[in-house]
Amino acid sequence: MTAWLPVRHLAIGICVLASVVGCNPTGQTSHPAASSPSDQATTATYPPTALPSSATPYEGLWLVPVSRETSALCLASARQLGYRVPCPFVLPYGATATCSTVCAEGGRFVLSSDFPAPSDYVGPDGEVGRGTLEIVGYLTTSGSLDCAVIGPEGHFHYYARGIVLNVVHCSDGSLAWWTEGDYTYAVKVAGHDSRDFGLAKLVAGSAVLTGPLSEQKSRRVQPGLS
Repeated sequence: MTAWLPVRHLAIGICVLASVVGCNPTGQTSHPAASSPSDQATTATYPPTALPSSATPYEGLWLVPVSRETSALCLASARQLGYRVPCPFVLPYGATATCSTVCAEGGRFVLSSDFPAPSDYVGPDGEVGRGTLEIVGYLTTSGSLDCAVIGPEGHFHYYARGIVLNVVHCSDGSLAWWTEGDYTYAVKVAGHDSRDFGLAKLVAGSAVLTGPLSEQKSRRVQPGLS
């Protein structure tokens, strides 16, 4: 049964996060089979031929540190919005932000990105070889999370440094979110691939709340990727 996810959803399943990639509560090891390549230009980029030494593999995908441009986007967005925003430390290889100067929509921080993926990766609308993710931050009372949860068994909690990171299976992907103070922060990976759950968890787990240093101190949500 499908139900809309409230911001303060109670935990159904619990898993202690021992390492950034070591916890797999879903038990899923198989990936959805691809039907037919719909974007040869995208799928041809995998496997990547040139990766930084700090790249981290994840089930056929690669996570790499974000660029200085992305970090600058986060800081500029925080300054305009007036609150700290979640800036990831890592993103999937080849991810490019769709916002060019400030990632803000109606008072919310919204950083959207497409990324290339292996030919067996099933993204939004069944398209293979391409993924999509969105990172958001907003005043909790001003909105809700975009996720129709697939059953109560799909909700997990991870604990790190006093922060509770929630991860759930949605009807159109996977969502990881947490709250701090009056704000909610989330990472959604859209698509129909078993790896979406882990990607949402890893990107959210690497996030740092970024804002003007003169106003608030940045805080890492969860260590693990350096």
